[in-house]
Amino acid sequence: MRGLDAATAQGYIQVFTDDMSIGAAVVVAIGSGLRRGELLALRWSDVDLEAGTVRVARAAERIVLHAGDPSKRLAETRFKEPKTQGSRRSIPLPAFAIERLKRHRREQLDRYKRLGLWRTNDSLVFDHAGEPWNPNTFGTEFVRRARRLKLPRVRLHDLRHSYATLMLESGVDLKTVSQALGHSTIRITADTYAHVTPAMQQSAAERLDRIIGRSRQTS
Repeated sequence: MRGLDAATAQGYIQVFTDDMSIGAAVVVAIGSGLRRGELLALRWSDVDLEAGTVRVARAAERIVLHAGDPSKRLAETRFKEPKTQGSRRSIPLPAFAIERLKRHRREQLDRYKRLGLWRTNDSLVFDHAGEPWNPNTFGTEFVRRARRLKLPRVRLHDLRHSYATLMLESGVDLKTVSQALGHSTIRITADTYAHVTPAMQQSAAERLDRIIGRSRQTS
């Protein structure tokens, strides 16, 4: 597990903002902490640009249809229900992700018109030439583009860790972060991000000192 610090995350956002292929998906991943399958399963009916939220209702996965002879093996991307009730959730997005989604919506509509496709509320937010992304291909494409752009090397899943770490370090409480990540229990979040806890405790101590310090000055 490797998380991006705030400066490096900003670098990723700046570089991928103008990428019309997977840029919007990368920016939303950083701003939401969505799992890869959840990100690629988003439909426009799950997005509320006015409220600035996305709703997780399903996940994409790659299914092998015929096992056996590798040369005859077929696979397709399918959508499945979330594993737990906690995985069904609505996530508020930061302004940078909302703005990129608005731009992506316009770009996608123009692209669909050129391809002779129709877009509806049931259309995927992030598609590959009008078809669902193969989640594995998407992950590989992310790594390839990041390497080509000479960005610090991380896996796609590390963007989720970056979201959680940055939220915790900024002072967001553990329960809120746990709900945003879709963890079944807060303990999973606490155990996964135990390395962030010391910094959080130090920050809390400093905030308490400032509050009491101001109170002393007033007295």
